[in-house]
Order: sequence, then C-alpha cells, then structure tokens
Amino acid sequence: MANVNRFIRAGVAIAIAASATLLRPQLAIAAPGTYTFFGSGYGHGLGMSQWGAKGAADAGMSHPQILSHYYQGTSVVAHPMPSAIRVGLVQGVAEISMSADGPFDILVSGVVVRSGGPSQTWKVQRTTSGAFRIVPPTDPAFEVGGPSTGLEIRWGEATLISTLGHKYRYGPLLIDSYGSPGAYVLRAIIHVGPFERYLYGLGEMPSSWNIEALKTQAIAGRTYAIEKMERLGIRQPCNCHLYSTVVDQAYVGYDKELGSFASNWKAAVDQTAGLVSKYAGSLIQAYYSSSSGGHTENNENVWGSSPVAYLRGVPDPWDLNVSPYIGWQVPFTAEQLSTRLSNDASTNVGAIQSVELLNPRGVSGRLLRVIDPSSGGVRLSGSLGVKRVSGDTLRRVLGLRSTLFYLGHSGVGHPDGTLIQGSGTQISILKDGTRWPVPSPRILESQFRYQEVVPVADPILFTYPEAQLGFRDGSLLQTSDSRMWVVSHGLRRYVTADDFTALGYSSGNLLTVTASEAALHQVGDPLQSGNKHPDGALVMDPTGTAYLLEVGTKRRLVSPGVLESSFTWADVVQITATESASYPVGPAYGFREGSLLRTDDGSIWVVSNDYRRHITSQQVFSDQGYNGNMVRSASAVEASLHQVGFPITPGSRHPDGTVFLNGGGQFYVLRDGGRLPIKSALVRRTQFPRDENVSASDATISSYPGAVERFSEGTLIYTSGGAVWVISDGFRRHIPSPTVFSNMGYSWTNVTEVSDGEATYHPVGPALSSSDTHPNGTLVMDPNGNVFYVEKGMRRHVPSPTVFDSRFRWSRVVSVPSAEITRYTP
Repeated sequence: MANVNRFIRAGVAIAIAASATLLRPQLAIAAPGTYTFFGSGYGHGLGMSQWGAKGAADAGMSHPQILSHYYQGTSVVAHPMPSAIRVGLVQGVAEISMSADGPFDILVSGVVVRSGGPSQTWKVQRTTSGAFRIVPPTDPAFEVGGPSTGLEIRWGEATLISTLGHKYRYGPLLIDSYGSPGAYVLRAIIHVGPFERYLYGLGEMPSSWNIEALKTQAIAGRTYAIEKMERLGIRQPCNCHLYSTVVDQAYVGYDKELGSFASNWKAAVDQTAGLVSKYAGSLIQAYYSSSSGGHTENNENVWGSSPVAYLRGVPDPWDLNVSPYIGWQVPFTAEQLSTRLSNDASTNVGAIQSVELLNPRGVSGRLLRVIDPSSGGVRLSGSLGVKRVSGDTLRRVLGLRSTLFYLGHSGVGHPDGTLIQGSGTQISILKDGTRWPVPSPRILESQFRYQEVVPVADPILFTYPEAQLGFRDGSLLQTSDSRMWVVSHGLRRYVTADDFTALGYSSGNLLTVTASEAALHQVGDPLQSGNKHPDGALVMDPTGTAYLLEVGTKRRLVSPGVLESSFTWADVVQITATESASYPVGPAYGFREGSLLRTDDGSIWVVSNDYRRHITSQQVFSDQGYNGNMVRSASAVEASLHQVGFPITPGSRHPDGTVFLNGGGQFYVLRDGGRLPIKSALVRRTQFPRDENVSASDATISSYPGAVERFSEGTLIYTSGGAVWVISDGFRRHIPSPTVFSNMGYSWTNVTEVSDGEATYHPVGPALSSSDTHPNGTLVMDPNGNVFYVEKGMRRHVPSPTVFDSRFRWSRVVSVPSAEITRYTP
C-alpha cells in the first residue's frame, strides 16, 4: 500500500506541474464590450525591484545579499569615483526661470555679466540667433552669449537655486543654446561635484525605508551612473552624462535632503561610499524598476538585446509581500479602448474588435516583442484592419504599469470555491476572496478533482491575497480617493454618497483604509440604493429586533450578548418593516467563534465551528491562555444556539476562532486549523470588537500551519504508526479496531495513506466507537438508494447524481439500514 501510494503521489505531483502548460491557452482574447487589463508590477521588471529590495531588507537580508539576488553572480566591490557628473535637467525648451534664497552670478565665458539676489525671479529665453535673452526681475532684458558660449550660474553653498520644479545646492547650473538659426532651443545641465553629492539627490526610493534597502539603492544608483559615464561619456542632445528623469535616474537635487528621513538616505550613501556592483571584474548595467510583480525578467525579453549573464529573471517573493502594485486592474469599454488606441498611429485599428496577447511570454510572464507572424506581442483587430505591436508599445499607449498583464472581463473575479493554479505547482482554493494553499495531493484528492483546477496567470493569481484575514462583511470602508465601499461576500462594493445616505449608513462608521487594506478585497459590483442591503449588513426593524443578513436571509441576533460578541451597536442600520419582510428568516445567529461562555451551571465553554466545547477544568482554561475577563454569561437560550461538541481536555489544541498575540505584536486567528495573520488593526476591529486574544509564544503559534485547505470531512486516513482515522469536524478521530471500522461500513479501498505532517493539519478528537452515529462528513445511503451527507447530527439529502459528482466520490458512500437514517434529523 505504501509503495502504491508513493507512486500515485509522484504522478499527481507531475500532473500538477504539467497542468499550467497543458491547460493554458495560446491566446488571451477579451470579449467584445469590456476589456480589463489585470497586471502586476510597475516598470520594465529588469534587474532589481525597489519594492522587492524593501521586502527583502525587512525580512533581514543585507544589501550585498539583495544585490547578488537581483544581479546574479555579481559582487559589491570598491571602484574609483569620478570627480563630478553632468545631469541633464531639461532639453528643447524656449524659457527657463530661476530664483534663489541668496546671491548668485550669471557668467558667460567665465566672466560675470550680472548678479542676482534672494527673492528674485530671473528668466533665460531663447532667441532666433542663438543668443540668450536675460530677463531680470526689474531691469530691462538684455542678450548675451550664443550657441558656442553658453551661460553658467554660480552660487555659494549657503544659497539654494530653484528652477524647473526643484531646489539645487550643488552646482553650477549650465544653460546651452542649440539647434539651427531661427529654431534655437535651450537645455539645462547641473554640474554636480564631488560625485557622491549626485547620489544625495536621487529621488528613487523613499528615505523612510529600511537602511539595508537604501544601501542597495545607493549602490545600484552609483553603479548605474558610473557605468554609463564610462561607457558613453557626454551624450547628445542633453550635453550630459545622465538625464534627471526615468530615462536614466530620477534626480531631484536638494529636495531629497529637505525631505523627511533625509538623514537615513544620506547615511546609506555615505556608508556605501565608493562601492559598486561588478560581474567578472566589470561594472554592471544596474537596471532597476519600482516593482517586479513577483518575478524579474531576462534582459533580452525586455529590450531585445543579447542575453546578459547577471540580468536573468529571478523569483521575487519579497515584492509580492510588500508592493502596492500587485494585482492592479485597468478597465476599458470598447469605445474607450478604441479611442485610446487611435491616439497612436502604431495602434490605431479603428473600432476595436479583439485584443490577442500572444505567446510566448518571458520567464516572468511578461509580454514580449513581436517575434514572428504568429508569436510574441499583441494582435489588435479593428474596423481599419489588424496590427501587431510589442507588449511594451501597448503598455505605453494605454498607460499600463508593466507588460506583466493579462486580459479579463471587467468586475469579474473567480468565485469562492474555485481551485486556481498559477505558473508554479501550488494549487489554492478561494475562500472569501483569499487563496488558501492546498498543501498536498492527498488533501486535494480528498475533496476535489484535478480537472477542476483553473490555470490562471500569475498577475491574476496575485489579485487574491494569500490567506489573510479581511474586513468583516458589512464593514464600511473609505479609500484614499474618498470613495466609499461596503464589504460583502469578501468583495468591496462601491457606493455613492447619495446611495450611502439612502441605505441608512452613517459616516461615523466609515473606516479610512490604506491601499493594502483595501486590496484585501476585490472590487465587486457597485451597490445602489435600489438594492437590498448586502449580505453582512447588521439591520434592525421597527420592532427593535436585530438581524444579520446572510445568504439573502435574515438571522436573528437573539440577545445583546450575541450581538456584542461579533459587532458593535454602531454597526446597526435601521430598515423599514417592508424591507425586513422581504428577507426570509434564516437560523438564529450565534456567538462569534472563539467566544468564551459561562452557563447557569457554572460550566465554561468555547464556541468553535458553531459548536460549544466544554473546557473541562481550570487547569485546561489556564493552559489555553484564557483569562476571566474573556468569559461572558450565557442564558440557556443563548447557549442552546450552539450544539455541544468535543470537550477541551488537557493537551487539546486551541480551537478554531482563537485569536493569538505573539511577543512581536502580531495577531493571528485560527481558521480551519490554520493560522491567519491579521495585519491590520482596522481589520481586527471589525472582526473582533472585543479584545479577547490569547498571548502565546512564537513556538506555539508556529505549531499551527499557515492557513491551508485540509482533508474533507469523512476522509479515512492511515498514518505511519498504523492507526486509521476519520476526519470529522476538523478533527481526526481514531478508529480503534477492525470491528468498529466494519460496523461503520467503511471500505479499506477508501483509506488514504498520509504523512505525519499531513495528519497534523487535524488535531486529535475523541476516538470513534461502535455505538456512535456516523461522524460528520460521512456519506450514507439508505436501502432505497437515497444518499445523504451527515452534518452536525443532520442528514442532508443529495438530490441527484450530478450534484453528487460535483463534490464526492461514489466509493465513499456507506450503506446503512433505515434505522440508522432515522437517528439523524432531516
């Protein structure tokens, strides 16, 4: 049995790895009418990712380690520094204005022709002859110099010159006149020395970031500049070594030193002075971009040059962890897309009919240039014909953040329950808009079929955050653009100010959220005042009865204690009797998972998976980390909302719903036996209105796996010690003897051998005995051929073979007598 299962497991792993290739279509074609570009990352994706460097530094990596990851095979070494650098600030303009907070001189051929002072605005204008027309603040204008001479503005370091939107302390400022008679234009160059002062003015990375990330940027920026200076010298038409824009590197002058945390950035420059990155003894071309989207790209796939050994695409998990540019969306109607494409001759195809993104893609999934008539780039079809363009051209014309994008339908995300797989081997299931990894083939096989796995592009995969707790359904959010949203079914639905008021919402309940907090929830359909209140809303009718709306029903909150365990009274929205009557009545709502209850007989219980589980002693209560302030009294009516489940005994694992707090201030909640991080205080506030967390060591918390999908209810497993178990209510319950196994009607062909690690996804529950009913998750069939699913002591009829096939395997059905069926509530 063991050898057979190992063989099957190996075959399953191969099937998983192959599915992304076998099932992914060659073309991605958007349906007419809507074109939504789903993408990740910001920039060309070549070399270092700045957000990735931040994430790596935050994770404890040093700047040499970070650089050697993004630039493969390189090392950080010393290199002679140039004395100064010429930076091109602007080219091809008719006028340049400047002012200062102190004295400065204007020179031509080294001779001072005029001096200026503080609080004055001077202008330099072009002339048809190529001379400079100087316009002082009060005196008449005059002309000096020409194309062969140029202007020079000098000042002392106590003075700041302001021009072209920035302030500069280190100079001089040089202004050239170039072109042809009658068509001369101006350009400005800042001549910065010593060279390291140029790095002080790089505006490429926020100064507040981790010092190791800043050092990484300082070395990359220094290497980029010196390599280009040594290779290209003075460049035209800027008459400079480097441009001050993203053509090369963003140079903002003394503004950087005036900004917040400026001392951090200067320290990073100073502490890495003279250091560069080299490969095989030569300076590298240290390209970098804002965000890789999770994987950098090979250089030949970005700009089409020959492969460079140190510019290989590499995984960038740190970028995924911290970048705000993971999972962006840009929607267009067909009319909007046609208009945007018509603005550029290379993409104008008239009224758009289809957009096809062609394989192959780069190692990161980025679109490539046009390779041949059927490969690479993008095919645009419209009323004026068909055009092929590179992914970069389409990115430029449409204003997309990167070429790592795919096409989809506006507003559509995969529904909860979908199995998705990106370019890697990991398969995940969507729950509440987040992806939960399925950790092993055996767990997947226990409840799904491989043909149900949906292959998706990594940017789409990353639009679903990985198993992180989001805001409670019904939460009201406000994003930085002042838009208001309602969370429902894990989606955030936009609501206008008028509809917000019409629905009875209060601005006092709005939570101002960050971009990363908002990104925990995909965008769903807008909410309008004509709609009913969405699922997750807490409502009260004119009789004073409070309900939670869930799956289109209203679930009564039977007492203030029940309401306050999950919500606050400020969350309640008043509705009319007519609207209240429009919702069918669902089962009453119980206490929040993790709630501690004291019943009239003095017993203490914890609510978990909708059961109440008895805490058998004060020692067990203390061992779980609970304290008396967490316990609330519950009446017999309130307690009866939850059936009695397995007791909490010495050595029991913490139940689902437990909120952990570690020594570093990080909160987690147990869901389905896995720990979900709670990375936002606002999220915690909506999910857990009372502070009922358990302080626990990192070792205790890490003993629970990160949130993962587990074996399905009713699965029979066999562990290395020879024990056979059945999964029920998230527990594994030992089947102590062949007699019990046979009496339950189980078949050995349904027993799956699992590793000890897989088994530990389920804590041990009470052993199964012959007198027990079949545990939750069992499929039973009566003598008439009716199949039922056992759940919480009830039997749920499976109405048809089609329904059955979508969820179960026929081999797992257990035949039972009619008397057995009657033991379960219909």
